[in-house]
Amino acid sequence: MYDIWTAARKRLTANRILTIWLLGIVGVYLFFWYQQAALSGWCNDEAAHIPSGLYTLQTGLTDAYRVNPHLPRVIAAIPLQFFEAETSWYLRRSPFDRIEFTFANDWVRKDLSAIPRLLLVCRSTNLLFVLVGLLSIGRWAYCLYGPRAAWVACASWVLNPDILVHSAAVGPDLPAASAGLMMGYSYWNWMVQKERSFPWWVAVCVAFATLCKFSWLFLFFALPAVTLVFDFLARRGSKALIEHEARPNKQPLSFYQDSIRLGLSFSFAVLLINAVYGFGGSFSCLGDFRFISQSLTGGKLAIDGTGNRFVEGAFANLPVPLPSDMLLGIDFLRWEFESGMESYLCGRWNYGGWWYFYLYAMAVKMPLGYWLLIGLGIGSLIWDRLRKKPVAQLEWLPLLLAVMFIALISSQTGFTHHVRYVLPAYGFLFILASRVMVVFPKRIAFTLVAVCLSGTIWFHTTHLGLAHTFFNPLAGGPNNGWRHLSFSNVDWGQSTYRMVDWVKEHPQQRPMTVLFVSSLGRPEQLVADQKNVFTSAAWRQARNDEYASPTRSGFYLISSFQMTLPQNRFFWDQKPIDQPRPDMLLFYLSEDDVAGFQSR
Repeated sequence: MYDIWTAARKRLTANRILTIWLLGIVGVYLFFWYQQAALSGWCNDEAAHIPSGLYTLQTGLTDAYRVNPHLPRVIAAIPLQFFEAETSWYLRRSPFDRIEFTFANDWVRKDLSAIPRLLLVCRSTNLLFVLVGLLSIGRWAYCLYGPRAAWVACASWVLNPDILVHSAAVGPDLPAASAGLMMGYSYWNWMVQKERSFPWWVAVCVAFATLCKFSWLFLFFALPAVTLVFDFLARRGSKALIEHEARPNKQPLSFYQDSIRLGLSFSFAVLLINAVYGFGGSFSCLGDFRFISQSLTGGKLAIDGTGNRFVEGAFANLPVPLPSDMLLGIDFLRWEFESGMESYLCGRWNYGGWWYFYLYAMAVKMPLGYWLLIGLGIGSLIWDRLRKKPVAQLEWLPLLLAVMFIALISSQTGFTHHVRYVLPAYGFLFILASRVMVVFPKRIAFTLVAVCLSGTIWFHTTHLGLAHTFFNPLAGGPNNGWRHLSFSNVDWGQSTYRMVDWVKEHPQQRPMTVLFVSSLGRPEQLVADQKNVFTSAAWRQARNDEYASPTRSGFYLISSFQMTLPQNRFFWDQKPIDQPRPDMLLFYLSEDDVAGFQSR
């Protein structure tokens, strides 16, 4: 009896220590989150998401920013109901219109002095999604590998720079990552049951994930297929994917029943999606839509550029079990990928993207310590399978979901802009990383995790509010990130307030040309009271010159995003006199320098 009580007391003590450590990590995360959320300027897409969410709350319409589901932005805009946010609403005149960016310019311009406060309260709603992801990843890792692994998975989740960045900016990516973890855990939990109940909760989680990002739509086909293959192998007693696994289907030829039940439960998921959209245009006939993508028009376009390949076919009167704005949003996304956009990678712009872009972006944006833990987790899993060593039930599922998601996003090469598109795969990789806690002895595992995460903690500590600038040492660190990637990967608008503050703190450095991320929201208003401060560059390009040269002497403070743009190619070969922050570079050109450039 004494031994039992001693063992129980030791277990409680160990769990208490782990809980204290986890709470400490969460507290550290909240401090880093506040610095990121409070110090960052409005981000390009964020400035459109927030008023679009308010637009939906006040009008009930979901056509603004319909290329993404409206649930995350509506939640983010709820606090604005308690503030006097001034915004005008505009009607969509064409299927090609992006009225959300008209809302963005109007919202920021009218509420410029209140924007920092409004941004902070809207961004705080992301903490709900962070908590959902934290509970899901912690529970899943706990079930697979125990309490110490849960601590590692949770710490990896909240300390990852990309997770921190997008939890401090309103957008669909962090909510999609959290909802994906919740979905993955609920599906895994259902799959390992010896007697599987009807998967209603899985359907709810799939609907939740889809309402955060359309990328999760593939689950409606992938999960029944995975269930079918797994149960087929279980019935045959295959050891290719399973060993010491639950075998829920013991009757002959019954291996397909659970996949059918899962597919049927998705009718409830579809119902939930329609309900969140207010059943707007639900079950409209397929032939009544005006599409713009090649996939859905079939190349048969009217004068206004729209068409419908189904209008005269057998499917013209087929009811579509989706809200009309959801289908039209997917159509617009397809049109964008088919049309293509300019993409940037390693100092080169290209029309269209690269299939390996996201793999490269993850390679340079993920901390090296994370890669070591992930590599050890995946490698040990494969090694255990090769040695036919018993493993946890369906331990391969997080890896499968991560691979499927990254492969899906990488297959869309019309443009490749943001590493945030694959953010939903991160949580699954962190679960695999937590496997090191059962692979190595306790002390070695804790030491390894502490060393691997210490570099990330040190970066956050020394770069408060600058998590968006993180690049690992193999990429040259934060100061050289713009040489590898562009767009939100380096500066999405977070630098705006810091650039303004720096200009005002250095009045002796004039004339000054400031190149913000973009003109969205008119950030030039912030320096309108400063003399000899310009917000656009004066360029001259001779007929035979490869790129333009500046005609104005003085100081140039340039956002790291602007550094990647072709029109600013001149500065790529110039040495900055200072880099006040990783997302802003300072150059100086004398009158003699400018005269020399002009005389070439």
